[in-house]
Amino acid sequence: MSKRTSKLTKAEMDYRLEKNNNFLAAVASISTAFFRTLKWLILCGFAYLMVKMLAGKNTYAFIDIGISLADILKENKTIGNIIVLSIGIGGLIYGSIERIIRKKTVARLTKRVKELELDIDPGRTSSGITHSGNTRREDK
Repeated sequence: MSKRTSKLTKAEMDYRLEKNNNFLAAVASISTAFFRTLKWLILCGFAYLMVKMLAGKNTYAFIDIGISLADILKENKTIGNIIVLSIGIGGLIYGSIERIIRKKTVARLTKRVKELELDIDPGRTSSGITHSGNTRREDK
């Protein structure tokens, strides 16, 4: 019996390795798409079963927390106005904090982007936007 002892060249080994990598990438891509689709099919199936079980039946949901917000608003307009005002002020505070966080993030990321752009094209000119992402006062 003779053993087959053929040595592969580097180009042949690279070709086989690339072929295997391409095959594995295709399998991974197909399986990812399959499981993503399967997830939605299962979700739709459960939604269908819930609707099927409840079809034609009366359901009652009563949750008693002791105090109804609607009753408070009907009885006392001042408390209703305070609630609405506090929700509005809360929204303004939330928006202000998010704006500050966004400006800090833009300022942090701008430094890296500017360095990368200068590495690619040292003669690049600036657009004049501030480091926090705001337009210059002269351009407003």
